[in-house]
This record gives sequence, structure tokens and C-alpha cells, in this order.
Amino acid sequence: MYSNIQKLKDFFLKKKSDLESFYPGINWKRLESEWEVFVLRYSDNARVSNFINLLERATPLEYITGVAYFYKAEFLVDSNTLIPRSETETLVELALKEINKEMRIADIGTGSGCIPLSIAMDAKFPLDIVATDISTSALNTAKKNSFRLEYTRNKKTKLEWVCTDRLKDVKGKFSLIVSNPPYIKEGADRKLVHEQVHNYEPHTALYLKDDDYDHWFSELFKTVYSSLEPRGVFIMEGHEEHLNNLAPLAEQFGLKDVKILPDLTGSHRFLRGIKLEG
Repeated sequence: MYSNIQKLKDFFLKKKSDLESFYPGINWKRLESEWEVFVLRYSDNARVSNFINLLERATPLEYITGVAYFYKAEFLVDSNTLIPRSETETLVELALKEINKEMRIADIGTGSGCIPLSIAMDAKFPLDIVATDISTSALNTAKKNSFRLEYTRNKKTKLEWVCTDRLKDVKGKFSLIVSNPPYIKEGADRKLVHEQVHNYEPHTALYLKDDDYDHWFSELFKTVYSSLEPRGVFIMEGHEEHLNNLAPLAEQFGLKDVKILPDLTGSHRFLRGIKLEG
């Protein structure tokens, strides 16, 4: 009997060079593993022909299976949410270093919810977390992830999911605000974006218009400053080509001791600032 797994392997061997251009670093072991996840999630609806068709269209593997592994857990993802990247795990680790007591924190542009849920997973104290996104569809996915991972966090931790732009109409102050906002310039940076990312991931979570870039971050920093408690900390992921220009802008809107921090590859990836005044 010609099994599904053999059909998939034959396809992989025949189209290996094409697949490698769509999925850098792909190998048979990884593809076989993703097929197993696909079968588990879609059971009787899983067909090797469906899987192969999606591969031929260069659909990201995480969107094919509907799941992505991030930090210490598996998260549901779909076309309304960015696929979590390994470099963003450092943002979680930086945030955890700031948590030394029970506190209220916010995540701006939460997408799948992978950042606040990962923070809640490893925090040594119960937290009051508000996570915002402008996409109701993304928030629905985040809520599903929250339900699936409820067992991983302190029972006293509270999570609120708010559909809004940044922290608009969100009441109260925060000890810590984190964000992985859109930070790619739609024109200047487009050539650096992999076609698969551009074609499939949500543009509102990826891009800002070039001529609106500084204004958008000015509004973000202004909102962050007004929403932080005294001694509150802000940590943001950003573009390695633009963070040095954004640092003085963050200081202009009140944040102090602004630093640019590296990811694991040494690239400029994160901005950290603190609110000193009341």
C-alpha cells in the first residue's frame, strides 16, 4: 500500500530545492514532524494532497498545522496573527527580569498572546495583565491560547484582552509595558522581508508607512509614558536599522535611561526605558 507518508516523502525528494527556497533549513525530519502535527489537529480531514498543495503555495508551516512553538509552549496561530519568532523569546526573558513582585503589566499588539502568556507562565508572582490588539480575530486566537495554557500560570494571575489601538481607553497605570509592534518600513525595508512573510502574515502587524513611522512611534511613546507608574519600565522589540533613531524619540516623550539591547545574534533588537517622574 502506497502510504501518505511515502507520498509526502516522494514529494519532498522531488521538490526539495523549491521547498528549501520557501522554507529555509527545511529537511525531511522537520516535514515529517509537521505532517504528524497536521494529522493530529485535523484527524479525518487530513489529506496528504491538502498538505502538499499548501506546501506548493509556500504557505508557512505554522499556518498549515495551525500551531507554533514559542518559549516553552505550543501556541495556536492563523493568518490573523504573526508567527512567533525565536528572537522575541528574549523579550519575554527581559520582561521576567523586571518582575520582582505582584504587578500590573500590559502587552501592546499581543497577536496570538504568546508574549503575555509566556511571561505569566514563568513569573514568580501573580500578575494583572492587560493585552491589547486592534484585531478582534487575533484576540480570539489569543483567548483560545489563554484557555489552553491556563494550567501553566499562577491561579491568581488575571488576564484581560482588549480590542484597541495601543492603550487607548485602557484605565489605570502599569509597572511594566511590553510590545512587539509593527516596525518594518513598508517601502524602505520591503526588500529585506522574505516573500513568504510578506505574502502570508498580517501586514498591519508587520508594516508602518515610511512617512508615518516616527509619528506612530511618537504616539506609542507618549501613550506608554502616560500609562506607566513612577519607576515603571517599557521594553519593546524593534528593527535593528531604526532603533538608534527611535531611542532619542523615546527620551523626547519622557522615558529615561533608554538603552538599545541585543538579541542572541548580537543585532540591535530591543529598546528599554524607564519612567522616573510621577
